[in-house]
Amino acid sequence: MTTQQFGGVIRFKDPADPKGAWREVDLTMAAVPDGTVAPKGHPAGLSLAGATKAAGGTAKGTNETDLAATKQGKAKRKQDRDVTLGWAGGKLGTPVLSGTTATYKSVKPGVDLLVDARRDGYETNLVINTPSALAALTADAKDGTFAWGIPVKTKGLTARAEKNGGVSFVDVDGQVASFVAAPVAWDDAVDPKSGNRVNEAPVAMTVTQKGNGKAVLTLTPDQDWLTSGDRKFPITIDPTYASGSMTTASDTYVSSAYPTASYGSSTELRVGTYNGGGDKYRSFLKFDFSGYKNLDVVSASLSLYEFYSYSCTKTPFSVYSSAATDSSTTWNTQPSVGSQYGSLSVAKGYSSSCAGGRVSVPITGLVDAWSNNAYSTGWLRLSASESDSSGWKKFYSVNSSQNPYLSFTYNRKPNAASPPTMEAAYTPSYVDPRDNLTYLFTTDSTPRFYAKATDPDASQVSVTFEVHNSTAGTTASKVSSCATGSAASGASVYCSPTTVLANNTTYWVRAAVKDDRGLWNGTWSAWTKFATAYNTPPAASVSCPGYANGSWTDTAPTADVVCSIKATGVANDWSTPGYVDLVVDGVAKPRLKTTPTNDPAVVATTVTIPKTANGAHTIKATAVARTLKPAAATSYSFGWGGASLSMPTAGTASSGKVAIAAGGPPRGTAASVTGRSQWRSRRTCPRPPTPPTRQPTWSSPTPPPGPAQP
Repeated sequence: MTTQQFGGVIRFKDPADPKGAWREVDLTMAAVPDGTVAPKGHPAGLSLAGATKAAGGTAKGTNETDLAATKQGKAKRKQDRDVTLGWAGGKLGTPVLSGTTATYKSVKPGVDLLVDARRDGYETNLVINTPSALAALTADAKDGTFAWGIPVKTKGLTARAEKNGGVSFVDVDGQVASFVAAPVAWDDAVDPKSGNRVNEAPVAMTVTQKGNGKAVLTLTPDQDWLTSGDRKFPITIDPTYASGSMTTASDTYVSSAYPTASYGSSTELRVGTYNGGGDKYRSFLKFDFSGYKNLDVVSASLSLYEFYSYSCTKTPFSVYSSAATDSSTTWNTQPSVGSQYGSLSVAKGYSSSCAGGRVSVPITGLVDAWSNNAYSTGWLRLSASESDSSGWKKFYSVNSSQNPYLSFTYNRKPNAASPPTMEAAYTPSYVDPRDNLTYLFTTDSTPRFYAKATDPDASQVSVTFEVHNSTAGTTASKVSSCATGSAASGASVYCSPTTVLANNTTYWVRAAVKDDRGLWNGTWSAWTKFATAYNTPPAASVSCPGYANGSWTDTAPTADVVCSIKATGVANDWSTPGYVDLVVDGVAKPRLKTTPTNDPAVVATTVTIPKTANGAHTIKATAVARTLKPAAATSYSFGWGGASLSMPTAGTASSGKVAIAAGGPPRGTAASVTGRSQWRSRRTCPRPPTPPTRQPTWSSPTPPPGPAQP
């Protein structure tokens, strides 16, 4: 599976949609029917003053107008959190829209106001186009010090000044919902080699509370820098508003020439040097990796948009692992770095001969390390030569419309195996009446184990089974194992242990899964308990009070004859019977489950012969082990009264031969017993007697083993 992890938000849930549908981020400015202006798709619902309405759809003011409004979502206490920045310098006209920017022309003579949408907020630029415009602003200021006052309206938030020169908007629980980064000012001078602005200066910013939900941000540029004759117009003053929760990723760069400055709100990432090492730059990126733990990363790369290079000659830059960073990191506070994981030689953005565009750096090892160490966040550093100016490069940051992202293909671990099963033909299940639990007994010394395993990527899977003599799951408890071949995800696979399992022993078997790349699930299945029982169970015994096996009496009993059936096992042999099969007078009974026992006094079941049932009776009892292995059948015959016919029974049909079974008094001291049969056709009169069809004889002077069976 291949995915892309972006540094900035690329989709968001639309708060205006009752079903919370996902929308693509689209920062292109457009007029809204209610008279405002807004990006086509902004995660914070950015709304700007338009032709007829102020931001958020409120009325435009003559001197003060809501310029930009955002919604920061609900806090822990479910209260709304909104921030609106305004313009207090007079009436705002209809903005000119171009791409992601709305420009309010001539908000003051020679002064324009620009708002540029960003994924996590927006950037506001006050552009002073001419020296005369600056002179007018200075003349209008109290004591001649120009300052830009920005009215602020908040809901559920309070403006708080920070030590880094910015202002945070904090809810009642102390959570920062959004912030205005420490502003800077610059003029139009650009270094031709670096592409950097030559003249930049920090802008002081203070916050003054004006009542509940109201405040004023005051931005005061350095007056000496502002009014210096070296300024090249236009001059831009730039406060940037950003959400504190739009993204869990961030990036920044650091500069050795400005070791205490932070650039977390910049739209740029810089590496290398443009002046032979006089000023060195490094960039740091942070990616949310919480959803990608314990993956088998097949390939990974970092995608960056390079928009400036020192020349069109390709030079390398490198990617290193890094300790934690944030948007406030400076040269003096930059973290330690680890190994180099990727490098790429490239040059884009110097001229039309090597136009700007995306570059991709392979960093498979780094992303795999993040995943397999279960990192929730991945940090990295970008570096280039800090002595050779030809390595100088600039990329767009997460704050731009071309934010960095990771692209990686990964193989997810297979799902856990199902608990092993065994072949029912050789390992039937037995529910013991004593505890109502199910037990498995096998007659196979190398039984087949089965399991099913699935893979989220539909990769082929194989299963390893381990047989243990306990559930300790240690090397010492392991008896044998086997591994299946690869099969499709979801298929049932099997194998047999290579070691013969001992008889009359309890074992436990478990299963683990790996995919066709060798990635294990990491967990074993639940144990399946089974026992071996290879022997044939002892034969059942039958006893009928008053009637020995093979006996006959002339007179019927005065009470029903209750015969006892015993199915007794042998001590230390697990082939103890668990069932009894009975055939009574030729009629098979349903298989009877019995309570396993080795006690010869325990009766498994009884068979009752009514006292009125004159004639011969035969009980055939077969003890069946819990493995379903049968013992030799035990037959017990007796009877009373005159001769009787037990076969055929009424209604028997035949197209040829008819089996006949009859019983009668024993021969006593006679040398033999003779029998005769008679029949008649349904449609004719009875035939005369015929000679006997069979005349069994016994040479033994003792009675036959049972009633005569002609």
